[in-house]
Amino acid sequence: MKTFQTRLVLLICALATGLASGYSQAEVVHSDTHEKRLISAIEDIKKLNIDTAIERLEKLVSENPRFKLAQLVYADFLKAKTQALNTFGQPYHTEGEKIDALREEAVARWKHHTQHPQQNHLPRYLLQLNSEQKNIILVDTSQSRLMLYRNKNGAPVLVDDFYASIGKNGVDKLMEGDKRTPLGVYFVSRFLEPESLPDFYGHGAFPINYPNSWDRFRGRTGSGIWLHGNPLSTYSRPPLDSDGCVTVTNNDFDRIKPYISVDQTTPFVIADGVEWVDTDSLQQRRELFTDILMRWKKDWESLDHNRYMSHYSNDFSAEGVDFAQWKQEKLSVNQFKDYIKINLDDISILEYPGNEKVTVITFVQTYVSNNYRGKQRKRIYLKQETDNNWRIFYEGSV
Repeated sequence: MKTFQTRLVLLICALATGLASGYSQAEVVHSDTHEKRLISAIEDIKKLNIDTAIERLEKLVSENPRFKLAQLVYADFLKAKTQALNTFGQPYHTEGEKIDALREEAVARWKHHTQHPQQNHLPRYLLQLNSEQKNIILVDTSQSRLMLYRNKNGAPVLVDDFYASIGKNGVDKLMEGDKRTPLGVYFVSRFLEPESLPDFYGHGAFPINYPNSWDRFRGRTGSGIWLHGNPLSTYSRPPLDSDGCVTVTNNDFDRIKPYISVDQTTPFVIADGVEWVDTDSLQQRRELFTDILMRWKKDWESLDHNRYMSHYSNDFSAEGVDFAQWKQEKLSVNQFKDYIKINLDDISILEYPGNEKVTVITFVQTYVSNNYRGKQRKRIYLKQETDNNWRIFYEGSV
């Protein structure tokens, strides 16, 4: 029995190699019962609860024979009874590459199980949500994880999270065909029914609005970045396995689907490592951008053209209009105004992940002047420029 225990410990140590210690927050209960059972079985192996572990694994591989990672753990478990294992998923000569991919999936799932943000910490990107943004998707590519949040009085509350795969060549998409997943703030634009797609996409697809205004400003190209399911013959895929899309199991896709709106109201934020901050830090950033937005509104209402234009970047462009054209157009329009009154309601503020100094603000704008009245849902993109001031480089209706 001692030899068998030693082999099992080697198995688990190989799986956990290089993983950091966990955070203090209690584990999220995942809706994916197959993953939950697999993690529970591995925990049982660590604790040497052999009978319980083998019972879980036998049931798991019987119920879901397409879950190749579970099959591999079960095979290793049985193999450890008769021989020493040098590594988790010890590869066969003809299947080394496939085994490596399954090992990567195991590490990703186990890493998420052991690492969680501190209590009362939230993703720094979700500063404020409006009433139309019922739910939010946040993808952490470094953890191979998709997190689903709901909007509770303008603040995000975690609903569930799911294992996810991304592009074969990682993140930070630059061009068409580079097989990378973009990083940034996006919105879901529509739903593609599974009947209209090849089997490869599983239970359907949600395209996002890549490339957005910031992507185009930086010369990023490509298209067809979707959230979609897996081929019907496959349960899950390795962490790096798509052509740039974010993919989840079909079971998880069905779980996520009801939470997504297809009118560019559901934010889809992709980060390479989520930055978690406390609520006080979020409040400070929220106040900063609320103040910037209100000063823009006030200076627009003032009819002082130079003050109003000071809020726009020299790099501004929208629908083929550059900054010089925009400036002249606004001057021509506003010279006939006796007054302008602007109301901004239902404000959403989303910061870009990583080191990019970009913020996306969406709101409902009510415009009233002596010769025009209008109401529209609007979106502006701001960037922090070299003088540290935030200026608008894109403005348009949604």
